[in-house]
Amino acid sequence: MLIYFGYTYCPDVCPTELQVIGNVLDHLGDAISQITPVFITIDPERDDWETLNSYVEHFHEDLVGLTGSEEYLMDHTSLIYLMDKNGRFARHFTSGTSAEDIAAGLSSAL
Repeated sequence: MLIYFGYTYCPDVCPTELQVIGNVLDHLGDAISQITPVFITIDPERDDWETLNSYVEHFHEDLVGLTGSEEYLMDHTSLIYLMDKNGRFARHFTSGTSAEDIAAGLSSAL
């Protein structure tokens, strides 16, 4: 999984990083079937499933949007997390990392 935490009302960082994720997925070719891209909102009060579904489709058709309970509000960073097949943290990519470099990192992890 390639995971990003954010919220749909974010004015700059979240949409920028989600666009990077979309570009990464476009660079993966056939390897895309091995990656599940996930956007998890940190604002479940405003980001219900309908809002998320509408939002994520702007970045990539395979991007999954998840929301949860207001009990789990959290701050977020602009990191993109790579989780292995068992759901364990594998590595992260910082804001500003190019789609090409992230795709190369994913290819080597696969």
